[in-house]
Amino acid sequence: MKKPVLALCAVLTGCAATTPDYPEPSVLMVAHTSPQDGLVMVDYQFSSFMTAVMDNARANGKAQAQCEAWGYTAERRLGEAKTQCLERAPYGCARGVVTVTYQCVK
Repeated sequence: MKKPVLALCAVLTGCAATTPDYPEPSVLMVAHTSPQDGLVMVDYQFSSFMTAVMDNARANGKAQAQCEAWGYTAERRLGEAKTQCLERAPYGCARGVVTVTYQCVK
């Protein structure tokens, strides 16, 4: 009974030791803005093997800070996050960007 348990532990430990550490998503950036229209676009770029999911709380904070810098009191998200592949590879998307657009409001 000890041998199968030890073999299972060795396999699990070996797998855990060889699992690659994937990088965290890039820093969220205010990518495009239009102070006259009160539009803020927050995005982050991702590479292969990264999950293209927007951190909504951080994105809202970035948009709010930009809106407040322009004299607006709040921000409102316009629609869902949009994912775009910037560089294709044989196995899928090698590099892409996730973007969320916000409307600043008085």
